Amino acid sequence: MTRSADFFRPIRSAARVLGEAGIGTYPVSPRQILRHYGIRCLSYRQFCQMTGRTVEECFSLFGRDASSVRRGDRYLILYNEERTDHLRFRFTVAHELGHIFLGHHEEAGTTGPISAGSTLYGVMEREADCFARNLLCPAPAVKELFRTYGYTKAVPLPGEKRTEWKRGVVLAPIPAERLSDAGLVERAFLLTSSAARVRLTLLEEDMRRTDSAFTDPVLSGIKHTVASRCRMCLEPKIPGARACYACGEKRFGFLASDKNTLPPPGAGIRRMTVCPGCGMADHDPEANYCTRCGLSLTNECEGTDKAAPGRRGRHPNPPFARYCLVCGKPTAYLKQNLLTEEGELLPPPPEVRSRKVTPPPKDELRFRHTLFCPRCGTDNSDRRTDCRICCCALENICTGCGFEAPPDARYCPRCGRETPFEVYHVFDPAVRKREARLAKSIIRRYDERGIYYEWDDGPHGWD
Repeated sequence: MTRSADFFRPIRSAARVLGEAGIGTYPVSPRQILRHYGIRCLSYRQFCQMTGRTVEECFSLFGRDASSVRRGDRYLILYNEERTDHLRFRFTVAHELGHIFLGHHEEAGTTGPISAGSTLYGVMEREADCFARNLLCPAPAVKELFRTYGYTKAVPLPGEKRTEWKRGVVLAPIPAERLSDAGLVERAFLLTSSAARVRLTLLEEDMRRTDSAFTDPVLSGIKHTVASRCRMCLEPKIPGARACYACGEKRFGFLASDKNTLPPPGAGIRRMTVCPGCGMADHDPEANYCTRCGLSLTNECEGTDKAAPGRRGRHPNPPFARYCLVCGKPTAYLKQNLLTEEGELLPPPPEVRSRKVTPPPKDELRFRHTLFCPRCGTDNSDRRTDCRICCCALENICTGCGFEAPPDARYCPRCGRETPFEVYHVFDPAVRKREARLAKSIIRRYDERGIYYEWDDGPHGWD
């Protein structure tokens, strides 16, 4: 008994599979569909190791390319890994899924491979091919892709059975690349060049066979991932970046990824309100660095010139960036192990990441123009900038950029350098106690004689 090929059912069945498997982005992941339906996929080498058969026996049983077999209510897809590269593997699996979901094994009355000598073999093969191309690259999705990137119909190609699509000049979001219509389909859906040409040849026919009322609700929820991506890790390029945020690579191309990765949300550079290193949240609105641990609040890179004053040459980056978008060097959050592999910030630990010291209460810290040393408590004349006994700075002014940091700041909020109070260990209670005891022993000898001692001009009488 023979019948003609029915191309309406494969298109409808492919849309149903995409919806049931939860496919959300192009390129479609065949492995996600296999996992959803519990269908195993093995190479001939793996099958031979499990069953003890030889490769030649696999060729005679399943053919030179691939095949699908049924065991009860479970299915198994076998493929020849020697003749199936990554792109061909995707179409091969989709083709065998067509045989499974279209019920060809039951129709042919076999649990093994569909025999090439069967009268229905050619019909089933064409239906499976129709299922495969509409599973991996549905016709409405191709039309949407062309509309997005400004491809319009042109004259038919000479000697070809398909219409050529050319890109307009106005809509040109493909940087520095002039892709043909087939080249765009290849990259957007991860197809071989021959499969892309067949897709374009049968594009209009499949559009006429598509039931929009059934397929549109399913296909409207699937998004394209083709974009300017890193050629090393295939992560999307941040607009305006010169290097990849995930690996630091500086080569980009207009590609798609079957990892189903999309550009991260909030790709712009922003200042963190809570320090990811120590969890401090009380920062000045214009602060660039945490005053408790010195970590950059804008995820700066290590810089092109470490010795430059004011930390010039460092570039701010988004919080999720592992490498600088400008120079490709590691960022502060990567070096501090604050980012996961997916670029998510780890929650701050319960303890402070900086040195475990107890800062003094704010009412004990002396503000500018104070006469008392914040480390040893000695009174000083108002013309001094450092303590006359322990030489500690009396003002918490950054020596790198000259910014007057708050009295409780251990790091400069503008340039991230250690403040003078941090350099002189003002925030260490043990150091303050020791210095206060030494200062009292030094000053007592002069106080008993009524002499005021200054290190720069020596002892002199009280004015």
